[in-house]
Amino acid sequence: AGRLAVRYDPAIAESRRANTDSDLDLWSQWQQIRCPGLLVWGEASDVLRPETVERMQRETPDLEVLNLPGNDVSTYLAGLKARADRAHTRLKSIGVPVP
Repeated sequence: AGRLAVRYDPAIAESRRANTDSDLDLWSQWQQIRCPGLLVWGEASDVLRPETVERMQRETPDLEVLNLPGNDVSTYLAGLKARADRAHTRLKSIGVPVP
């Protein structure tokens, strides 16, 4: 509570890798999302293919995509958390009230 936290489920990628011969159809669930979204997508992803991201954007016009060329999301998120932790520590050390 009161802190920025990065949350993702690595089991999603593991499941995707294990089921490469079958296509998991989640479009009906995707179409039920009724809020603006941010997709953090790494071009090196083995979970989301470029054509899937394109369809997500077509079906959800207010979806913002943060494209990470040559990266995967887990690497990006780990770096983001490390930077946020450093910033939090620094702000606290100079007396800025942070949660």
